[in-house]
Amino acid sequence: MGNANALRIDQGSVAINQTCRQYSIVFDGCNYDLNSKSCVIPVKSRREVELYLLCLGEEVEIIMDDQVRETYPEVWDWLAGRDISEVLTELKWSYREEEEVIDIIEKIPAPPSLNACFLKLHNGDPDPERIEREYVHKNNAENVLISKPYQCGSMFYFNGFTKSPEFNIDHYSDHVEGIIMFEVARQAGNASAHLVGMPFTGTNIILKSFTRHTKFLEASEPYLVRTIPAYKPRGGVGYCVYNIIQNGKSCMAGFFSVIAYNSKDVYKRFRNSKLIDRAPREKVVGE
Repeated sequence: MGNANALRIDQGSVAINQTCRQYSIVFDGCNYDLNSKSCVIPVKSRREVELYLLCLGEEVEIIMDDQVRETYPEVWDWLAGRDISEVLTELKWSYREEEEVIDIIEKIPAPPSLNACFLKLHNGDPDPERIEREYVHKNNAENVLISKPYQCGSMFYFNGFTKSPEFNIDHYSDHVEGIIMFEVARQAGNASAHLVGMPFTGTNIILKSFTRHTKFLEASEPYLVRTIPAYKPRGGVGYCVYNIIQNGKSCMAGFFSVIAYNSKDVYKRFRNSKLIDRAPREKVVGE
């Protein structure tokens, strides 16, 4: 059989990394039972494969057959005989694709391993520990609104909380207020930046944000926020796409595009200069 991680024929199908993977990427037209696994992700292009690989890393297998070989010959040539690790080394975030990635994040099913991790999925589960305040740029631990993270591929999962002394809602609500959801997402974005290498001496400026609400977030049920961070540890333009999930359904998705500084001194020089008045939207600042 050769390299066990390479593209190979197996019972009429072809797969990369077919054993012990949480996700299966399956091309449209492939003779494959889409109901045979809970984490099957259908795709129609190489670009979709690239984005899912960037999000999920080695948690993925790729399934193709002879029909797909005829329909997508360029993809077959790209993947044939290659190891997933080898493919991943040539893929990089562009740091300008957040609007593409937001259309991806809600399509990714929760990994099976999430059910066995420390995060709270049901009301009877214990609350996880909150992440250290430094990760979310808070002075007081009581203002932290996310848990310690669970990682799957390049994605991070956090429990979100609803109570913080920073927020005093002056009316009754049976759901979590949007301003709290936004702060939870912002904290998850900051934490994700540090988790992928941004030093705690750093900071960032939000250039653009987008939020899409699809369902009420119930105050009486636990919920998760997952992130796909695309930041460079050395600083510069980056982004974080996020998705707030409750009972397996998306309630909110969005992204933050930022300029990140790995030193507060560099940020202060920028903040006190005239550059702040003409901060570009399509050009890297601080790199």
